[in-house]
Amino acid sequence: MHRVLKETTASPPRSNMRAQQKAFDEFIYEYDYERPHEALGQESPARIYQKSKKPYPRRMPKIAYDYNAVIRKVNRNGEIKWKRRNIYISKSLISEYMALKQKEEHLWEIWFSCYPIDILNISIGKVLPMCPD
Repeated sequence: MHRVLKETTASPPRSNMRAQQKAFDEFIYEYDYERPHEALGQESPARIYQKSKKPYPRRMPKIAYDYNAVIRKVNRNGEIKWKRRNIYISKSLISEYMALKQKEEHLWEIWFSCYPIDILNISIGKVLPMCPD
């Protein structure tokens, strides 16, 4: 799919952003509505697609963390504030709240919801992998 997308829309690139967007929109329409897909029995995705019957909330419920955890919100740069320092966590968690749980004197586990992510070493101000290789 990516090879065909590139060949169809970007090789060569269009002369301006509007023309480039038009090429992408035309590709998406053809890919979803006209082009048969082998994995779908030669049907188009639009012909097969069915809206989910499962109701989804407009907003996800707020994550509840342990009372002894330190809670921080990830800012627009993917960082949290810790002891007057900015510590990079991840841009994928921007605007989310995460918990820090003390593991040892200088080591804090970083959690998102019920998932441990990494370790914050406050003595060096860096995030380390949870399981070093």
